[in-house]
Amino acid sequence: MKVLGVTGYAGSGKSELAKHLASRGAELINVDRIGHQVLELLKSDLQCAFGHDIINEDGSINRIRLAELVFNDLSKLETLNAMTHPLIREITRDKLQESKSKIVVIDAALLFKIGLDEFCDVIICVKAPEVLCIERLKAKGKRESIAHAILNAQKGEIYTRCDKVVENTGTVEDLEREADRLWNFYTHQGGVER
Repeated sequence: MKVLGVTGYAGSGKSELAKHLASRGAELINVDRIGHQVLELLKSDLQCAFGHDIINEDGSINRIRLAELVFNDLSKLETLNAMTHPLIREITRDKLQESKSKIVVIDAALLFKIGLDEFCDVIICVKAPEVLCIERLKAKGKRESIAHAILNAQKGEIYTRCDKVVENTGTVEDLEREADRLWNFYTHQGGVER
């Protein structure tokens, strides 16, 4: 099995690239979805740490309210990460161990922070200008202040730790062509492109 890690800051297009790779035959592990599951699994601990306001009337986690809390207070973000990252890592590892696929794509903005890079044979980073990332996040319904806070929390030099950096400033079709190129390279040649 070959494991491709796809990372990049929020709004960079990493999930779009990961979906394009998955459409070519890879199994996709979406770490955001795992994170949402982990929030529900840790609901009572999170409620103790962050208060009753993070719980919706139906008993689910109010992810918008939780995001507002943690992205406006880095100590709360560190608390949340300390609570959730170990379980996210464990679930991701379990999914990899259960996989029968020849190629698996891990889609994770926090690939390095969670320690998922240790599971990857190749790490592809999707890069886009911050202004474009903000616009993409706003188009997904994020308030501009939260979009900025998310990007500030994710800051760190990830590009030097990746095997391949994909510049995503073009169209969806451009990203699809890049996915084709990457798929052909990593499936047929099996190499690591620098």
